[in-house]
Amino acid sequence: MPNHDEEFEKLRFAFLEEMSDRLLIIENLLMEVEVEKQLERKRRLLIESMSKIHSLKGAAGAHEFPWIVTACHRVEDQLVKIQSAAAVPSQEAVARILPFPDVLTAYAKAYRSGKGIDEEKFNSALEKLISPGSAAAPAAGAAKAPDAKVLFVGKSEIFMRHVLSWFDKNNIGHLVSVAKDSHEALGRLCHERFDIVITSLFVAPFTGTELISMVKTLPRLSGVKTVLMTSEELKGAKGPHSPDFVVKKDEKFLTSVTEVLKQLIHATPVQAAAPTQMANRQLKSVIYLDDDEDVLRLAHAAFRRDPSISFQMFSDGELALAAISQNPPDLVISDVQMPKVDGYEVLKRLKADPKMATVPILFVTTEPQSPDAQGLIAGGALGLIDKTIGILAVVNKVKELWASAHPASK
Repeated sequence: MPNHDEEFEKLRFAFLEEMSDRLLIIENLLMEVEVEKQLERKRRLLIESMSKIHSLKGAAGAHEFPWIVTACHRVEDQLVKIQSAAAVPSQEAVARILPFPDVLTAYAKAYRSGKGIDEEKFNSALEKLISPGSAAAPAAGAAKAPDAKVLFVGKSEIFMRHVLSWFDKNNIGHLVSVAKDSHEALGRLCHERFDIVITSLFVAPFTGTELISMVKTLPRLSGVKTVLMTSEELKGAKGPHSPDFVVKKDEKFLTSVTEVLKQLIHATPVQAAAPTQMANRQLKSVIYLDDDEDVLRLAHAAFRRDPSISFQMFSDGELALAAISQNPPDLVISDVQMPKVDGYEVLKRLKADPKMATVPILFVTTEPQSPDAQGLIAGGALGLIDKTIGILAVVNKVKELWASAHPASK
C-alpha cells in the first residue's frame, strides 16, 4: 500500500466507498447496452457508459489509484473498439465487459480491508476479462507478434473508428489503445507503458509535432517510437525531436501506416538509456489558486508529500496576487473559471506588474482545447493542464513541465 498521510488516506477510502455506487450505474448501463434492440438507443447507452467510465477514471487518478485508472483505460479501449467494429455493437463483446464492475468492487473491498493490491494479479484478471476469446489465430508458421503496446491519437471519432477497424482486419487491433486528444495521450504515456505512439498532426490542445517533441524530451519516454500522420509537407531538417516515421495521408495512407506499425512491432526492442544524473533547478515554492476547497485540499495533500516544496493555497484571486507580489514563488498554478478574479485576470495582472511578470504560471482547466484557454498561452502562460486527469496526475505533470523547462545545467 503506498505511503500516504492520514488525511489523504481518508479521502482515498471515502472515494472507494463512493465508487461502488458509480460502478452500479455503469453495470446497469452495460446491461442495457447488451439487451437493447433499438440501434440508436444502444449507441447512446454505449456512449453514456464510456462517459461514466471516463469520469470514474479521472476521480481515481485524483485519489492516486493507478490500477483503477488502468482498468478504466482498458475497458474504454474495448468499448471504443466495440463501437467501431460494426454498425451494431456485438452483444458478446459487451457481455465480456459486464463483470468489470464486480472485479473492481472486489479489489476495492480487499484494499479497504488492508489486504493491499497485487497489481500484477489484478492486471492479469483484467486481461482475462476483456481480451477477446475469438481473436483471429495467426496463420500457420507466422511469427507471434511481440507484446508491443501502441497508443493512437486522433481528433475525429469517425476517423479513429475507421482506422481501428482497419487495424483489426490486419490482426493488430488488439495492440492498439486510443486517446481522443494530445492531453489525454501525454497523461497515458506518463502513467502507462507504451512502445509506440501514432498521432495525427492536427490534434488538440497541442499539435502532433508538439506531442512528439515532449515524448522525445522526457527521459522516462526515451524508448517510445513515434509516428506522425500528416497531409502537410514538414519543413526543416530532421532533428532530435523529429518523429521516427512520417506517414503521408493519401489514398494509400492506411496501408502505409499499417506497414510502419508492423515494422515497429516486430523490430528488436530498443535498449533503455542508462539513467542520467538530473541537475535541474529544483522547484522549491508553489502557490496554488482554485475556488474549489476540495481541489485545494487534495492539492495540499499531494504537494505535502514532497517536503522540499513550500506550498501555499488560495481560493481568492486578490489574496493570491498579494502573496505573489510580496514573495514571488517559483511557480503559480491556477484554475481558470473562478468568481471575482478569474484566471484570465490573474494572468493579465501578473504580467502587468514588473515584480510578478517573470513568475511562470500554469493553468488547470477542464477545457484545455477551447479557444479561450488557448488564449492564455498567447497571453504568456507557461502551459495548460487538463484538470480531468486528477489532481495527483496534475501535480506529476507540473513537476515534469518544470523539469523540461529547466534542463540540467553544466
